[in-house]
Amino acid sequence: MEQTWVQVLFIIFEISVFVVLIVTVFSYIRRARKVQAENEKINELLSSSPFGYFYFLYENSNLSKEVCSRRLAVFLGIYTLDHSFQSILDKLNPSSKEELIHQVEILKKTGKEFHIHLQNEHNTLQMLVTGLRVCGIDGTLFADVLWFQDKTDSFLRQEENEHCLKALQNKDSLLTHALNKFPLPLWLRNADLTLAYCNQAYLDLLGETSSEEVLEKNKELTFEGKEKMSPKILALAARNSGEIKQEKGTFNVNGLLKTMEIFEVPLYKEGEKENQASLGFALDIQREEQLHQTFQNYLKAQYQVLSSLSAGIALFNANGYLQFYNQAFCEIWKLEEHILENRPAFSALLDILREKRILPEEADFIAYKHAEINQFSSLTQKVETIMHLPTGQILKRMMTPYPLGGVFMTFEDVTDRFSLERSFHEQTAIQKSIINHMKEGIIVFDKDGRLKLFNPSYVDLFASPKESLLHEPLLLDVIETQKNTLSASDDVWYLIKEKILTALEESKEQPLKLLTINDKTIEMKCVHLPDGGLLLSYEKQI
Repeated sequence: MEQTWVQVLFIIFEISVFVVLIVTVFSYIRRARKVQAENEKINELLSSSPFGYFYFLYENSNLSKEVCSRRLAVFLGIYTLDHSFQSILDKLNPSSKEELIHQVEILKKTGKEFHIHLQNEHNTLQMLVTGLRVCGIDGTLFADVLWFQDKTDSFLRQEENEHCLKALQNKDSLLTHALNKFPLPLWLRNADLTLAYCNQAYLDLLGETSSEEVLEKNKELTFEGKEKMSPKILALAARNSGEIKQEKGTFNVNGLLKTMEIFEVPLYKEGEKENQASLGFALDIQREEQLHQTFQNYLKAQYQVLSSLSAGIALFNANGYLQFYNQAFCEIWKLEEHILENRPAFSALLDILREKRILPEEADFIAYKHAEINQFSSLTQKVETIMHLPTGQILKRMMTPYPLGGVFMTFEDVTDRFSLERSFHEQTAIQKSIINHMKEGIIVFDKDGRLKLFNPSYVDLFASPKESLLHEPLLLDVIETQKNTLSASDDVWYLIKEKILTALEESKEQPLKLLTINDKTIEMKCVHLPDGGLLLSYEKQI
């Protein structure tokens, strides 16, 4: 009986052990499945990362497994089943391969994190590889992980940016070099009007050597004798107005006073006037000022000379306003100086002279006035006009374009000259009338030996064509026309002509008797005139 209970108890024990074993196995399987599910979740999470990864898995501090993500395999172009660390190294260029091996060895030995840039075997991919160690809370080593980030676009953008930066630096260097070679002092200002840049010419003007010191201390040019004026104030005015401002002044340059003109140019974008910068530069106008002063002295001397002339002088500028006049101009036109001191326009002067009834009478004064004014724009050369005034005066007006613009006028009273010329012409007409009625043949030559006067008696005496004498022939040609009257033979004519020319040269008072081919005698007399001319008279003897 006791043996039977022992057998029963043994069977019960075996059954209990079996049950416990079954429960343990099922528990293990459940835990394994749970761990596997969690591992799959972790792998999926890792696979969803935007970066490819590779890790060395450890168990009990020993390498147990190498794992490469699908993303990394595709990224590196690994299409074989071998996703080992060596397969990754095979996809790198030599230098990158060597660098990665070195860093991984350090990571495995020391656990030191690293960040390196690598390239694939064709240098078409740029990667940032980060290596780090993963450990448990108690320090248990789990894995060494390599993260691969695709930095190809970033590298290309960075390379492009570096090229752009280098190009900008080259341009900046070239521009700076060019501005330093620029012969004019030049400077730039910040929005607060402090100096931001200056070139070498500006340093030379200040007698400085360091642009950094000049900018740091904000050293400005200083106007001599103008306490309330400076380039900075000029820049402020330019910024407020939005227009270029300029100012002349005297500056002390290395102990010498120089006249310079300062310019300030506002620089701003549309709608950003508050934060605008400005550009300034200086022009040395010392020589121009000297030339201007010399020119003013020349004009002053010229005006002094013109003031002393007896002819009336008036200079009108390009706009038609009186710029200069002399005392003779006032006297000729009977104008008060206070009128001319106001520098009236030429058109206004015409109106004043018309009111005084001094201008020549014109039926259409408006047309006359317009024609006179239009000459300011159309006059290209000297124009002379004779003006007969109601007072009986005769003026000769000379209008000449002025080289600096405008018209230069001279007025000369030629009343007496015209009277003399009129008397001379009247006297000449009387003398010519007397000569034309003389029975002797008369011819007159000027000092150049050209025929100037003959009377009808001479034409009749020598049967000379009147038309040929009107063309002012020479003395020898006129004597040659006498051949047909004085000789029929060339030999005889040669002797007669020599005799006539000798008498003319000797200026004998004794008349020369000439025999015609009709056996008539012509008496020739020669008179040398005071002006160098010659008068010959021919009288036919009965």
